[in-house]
Amino acid sequence: MKTFLQSAVEIIPETLEEFCEHSPEDISTRALHELRISTKKLRYTLELFGSCSPDNFAPFIAQLKKLQELLGEIHDCDVTIQLLNEKLPMIIDTDPNLLNSLASLLSKLAYRRTKLINELNNLQSSLRDFPTRLRNAIKAMY
Repeated sequence: MKTFLQSAVEIIPETLEEFCEHSPEDISTRALHELRISTKKLRYTLELFGSCSPDNFAPFIAQLKKLQELLGEIHDCDVTIQLLNEKLPMIIDTDPNLLNSLASLLSKLAYRRTKLINELNNLQSSLRDFPTRLRNAIKAMY
């Protein structure tokens, strides 16, 4: 029977590899959503096994939380933009006066998404050595 520590040493690297398969360079809605999901999975895995190495995992969890929140904001923009684009013809048919307001809202959302992508690019540079540092933290556990 495996110990909790043995399970951590096995599961965390697997979850890290899944996380590393996703690239923040691909800013498509789908790719960023998949990155968000793998970020959540890695973060929650580290939180689960955090009792094995709380001091070592805390900085990683904080970085993943920041990434997850940023990706969540981008996803909110993407979903809202998609919804507005899908419903725009129906809304305009109902009230043509809303066209300018909705166009302005879409513009603001697109601008917000661009700003968030820039933040993601900045955060990405601080995460370049994330996998290596996490692997080293795992090795330090045993």
